[in-house]
Amino acid sequence: MIQTIEAGKPVAPGIAWTGLAVTGLAAVAGGLSLQSHGLAGSDLGGALRLSADEASWVTTAGSVAEGVAVLIAAQLTGAFGIRRIVAGASLVISVMALVMKVSPRDLETSIGIRALEGFACGLLPVVMMVWSMRAFPPPSRALPLMLFAFCSSFPSALAPLVAGTATDHLGGSGVFLLDLVWPLAICLVSLLTLPHERAAPERLLALDWPGFLLLGGGVAMLLIAVTQGERRFWLETHWIAPLLAGSILLLALGVVRLLTAKAPYFDLGLLTKTTFAIGMAEALSLRFALLMASFAVPQALARLQGFRIEQSGETIIWLAAGQLIGFPLAWLWLDKRDGRWALGLGLASFAGAAMLSSLVTPAWSGEQFAAAMVLAGFGQGFFLTSVVTFATYDIPPPAGATAAGLFNLTRVIGTAGATAAVGYFLRIRENYHSARLVEAVTSRNDAANLRLDDLTRTYNAITPDAGAAQGAALSALAKEATGQAFTLAFSDVFLTIAVILVIFTLLLPILPRLPLNAPPVAPGAARP
Repeated sequence: MIQTIEAGKPVAPGIAWTGLAVTGLAAVAGGLSLQSHGLAGSDLGGALRLSADEASWVTTAGSVAEGVAVLIAAQLTGAFGIRRIVAGASLVISVMALVMKVSPRDLETSIGIRALEGFACGLLPVVMMVWSMRAFPPPSRALPLMLFAFCSSFPSALAPLVAGTATDHLGGSGVFLLDLVWPLAICLVSLLTLPHERAAPERLLALDWPGFLLLGGGVAMLLIAVTQGERRFWLETHWIAPLLAGSILLLALGVVRLLTAKAPYFDLGLLTKTTFAIGMAEALSLRFALLMASFAVPQALARLQGFRIEQSGETIIWLAAGQLIGFPLAWLWLDKRDGRWALGLGLASFAGAAMLSSLVTPAWSGEQFAAAMVLAGFGQGFFLTSVVTFATYDIPPPAGATAAGLFNLTRVIGTAGATAAVGYFLRIRENYHSARLVEAVTSRNDAANLRLDDLTRTYNAITPDAGAAQGAALSALAKEATGQAFTLAFSDVFLTIAVILVIFTLLLPILPRLPLNAPPVAPGAARP
């Protein structure tokens, strides 16, 4: 029998853990869908008969909708309850996937469908964090928050393999076929297991809608600019600069509104708490670290070895091995030891993985990145578990909506911004190294001449045409130079990621030493 819970009242342990399990499953599936769509964007564009530029707008629509969703997810959960939100969001995802399969495949329709899907998927991880903050009082939050951190991170290890396998076996729109199935299962499970809650739509009527519209508009414009900027050469496209300026203006007005409204949309007073403010800053640095698995390594394998998504996924899956070790160990550590050391160990592991990857050569394949992926997954477990613990330490349940919204907002904006920054840095470093190599590979360079002679002799053994052998040798030498330029650029990217993580370690001494966790308290029980 499904039980009923009331707002502001303690939640029984059985209901609390059941809700955490179901929302965790939904968070993993929603995150996996969001990331898979991004990775399969080019294949999806082909299936929808869209150009690469048009397909990029479909992906951007999902990212923008996710960013808006994390701003309103906690408030929607408070108004309608986790049961209605999880079941409703899952149903929307499945219906949109069905519409995508049967509707005309034009750009406008695809953007609208992907936006609705992205919004629904974006709700699911936030709902899990909101439930963790609501159903578990501070003394017993450590394990639920570790599980939230794991569920929000685990999709990064699976997404490349899932996206590649789906497109390889089911076609370019294979990710939409997956979205037809898993949401229905989660919808059914949530309806059968999650508790009833009285709907309170009046909460939405009393919401600070001007604050939400200002923040939502600013976030949406910012995400459009950073997701499209690199593709469109940033300020060389006339509308990028006005869009960035507009986003900054709206966000600034939104902050003014939050500081002056009687009932602000978000309580910025949380940022005066050292643990929360530094936790947010560290969470932003995490996005650069995670780009190793979600961007840098797949791009390196694609550029250097011609790997497709599913082939890169066979390397990225090693991230899961490190995660399965790191997250539980981090929780055990934080139960007995100073959390600052756990956060430092996470940063050190990430930096070590980046330094290891910076040794990349043109001959590196998936096997050479495996150790770095395991180390990065281990660091992710320690880092993210510690960050979530610091950011939510001693935050009362009424402030859970603000904490969940801001924390997940750093995830969305941080990922988009870090991807744009790293992509731009990769391009300019590749251009730099290409220019240097072009200057060096001339007829006056003895090493270049020796390599060209070796290649010419190799091709002379294959063809009797001396001219064809010479042309093939020149082509091979040019390909090697291009590969070397990309290799040096990726090495620079990995080193830069390591430097950024080292810089963020300077914030650790500012953090207080968290007291050892109190003895476990049943969910809903009063604090000692």
